[in-house]
Amino acid sequence: TQMSEATPKLSLSIAHQPTKIHRFRYLKEVSDGRMGSVLRSRAPGGKTPVAVTATVQSVSPGCKLKLVGCTVFEDLMTHPFYLTGDDCRNGVFEKELSSESGPSEQEVRLEKVGIVCTPKKQRKSKGKPSRASENGVPAHIGMQNGTAQEDNFYMERIQKYNFFGKPPRQNPFQGKDINKLRLAFQVFYQLPGLSDWLAADCRPVYTEVIGDAKIFSKTEIELIIPDSVSRPDQDVWLYTKDDLPVQTVSELTVRLEHESEPFMIIELQPKELKKVKSQSSCVN
Repeated sequence: TQMSEATPKLSLSIAHQPTKIHRFRYLKEVSDGRMGSVLRSRAPGGKTPVAVTATVQSVSPGCKLKLVGCTVFEDLMTHPFYLTGDDCRNGVFEKELSSESGPSEQEVRLEKVGIVCTPKKQRKSKGKPSRASENGVPAHIGMQNGTAQEDNFYMERIQKYNFFGKPPRQNPFQGKDINKLRLAFQVFYQLPGLSDWLAADCRPVYTEVIGDAKIFSKTEIELIIPDSVSRPDQDVWLYTKDDLPVQTVSELTVRLEHESEPFMIIELQPKELKKVKSQSSCVN
C-alpha cells in the first residue's frame, strides 16, 4: 500500500507525430559525431520536432520521473534500429521530467534526434559492444546470425524497455518491415533512496509508422507548372522524368530533395495522376 501511494499518476499522448518518411542513417555516417538527418514532425514547415505530452496528476515528494523513448516494429515488438542525438544513450531517448508536486502538463521535444540502422556487414558480426559515445551512438552492435546477443543494445532494450511485452523476433533483420518502425514512449520513476527505475502505472504510447527514405523510389522532377503559387487552393502540376511506380494518388507522398539532403517534405493531397508519355508522369 505504501508503494502504491508513492507511485506517480500520469498519462502520455503524442503531441506531434513524426514525418512519414525519414532518412535512416548508417552507423558509419554518424560514428564521427555527425548528427545526420534530424527527425521532424508532420507539422507544417518541416521544422517542428516530434513531441510527447506528459500529464502528471500527482507525484510523491522526492520522486524522480523520466520519459524513455525507443524504436518498435509496426506490431510493437522491439526494433533493432536505434535512436541517436541529444538526450540519447545506448540507442534510447531519455529525458527527465519535472517532479514538482501538483498537477502539470509537460511537453517533451525530440529536438535533435535521428534514427540509425545497422549495416548488413555488422548485422552478423560478433563481439561485445563498447560504450556509447556522448551523443548516444553505440560504437558497435554485436549481432550474431541475425539474432541479438545478451550483451548488446538490442537485447538491453528488450529486457528494460519492452513496453508492450512483445516477444523478440528470432531474425529481426529478415522481415519485409525492417525499414518501417514506430517510436514508443513510457515514463519511469525512481523513489528516494533507491537506485532502480520502475515503469510508471500509465499506458505507453506510440507514434504512427515512419518509413526509411532509402526504400522509396526516386525520380527527377522535370517541370513544375506554375512555378509559383499565389493561393492555397491553386492547382500545381509536377512533371516527372520517369514513370511513377504507383497507380493511384492515394499511394503517393512527395519528398523534395536537393543533393540528397531533404529541404522540404510535402504531404500531398493529390487530385489526379496521369501518364503523359511512355516514360513520364504528372501529378496534380
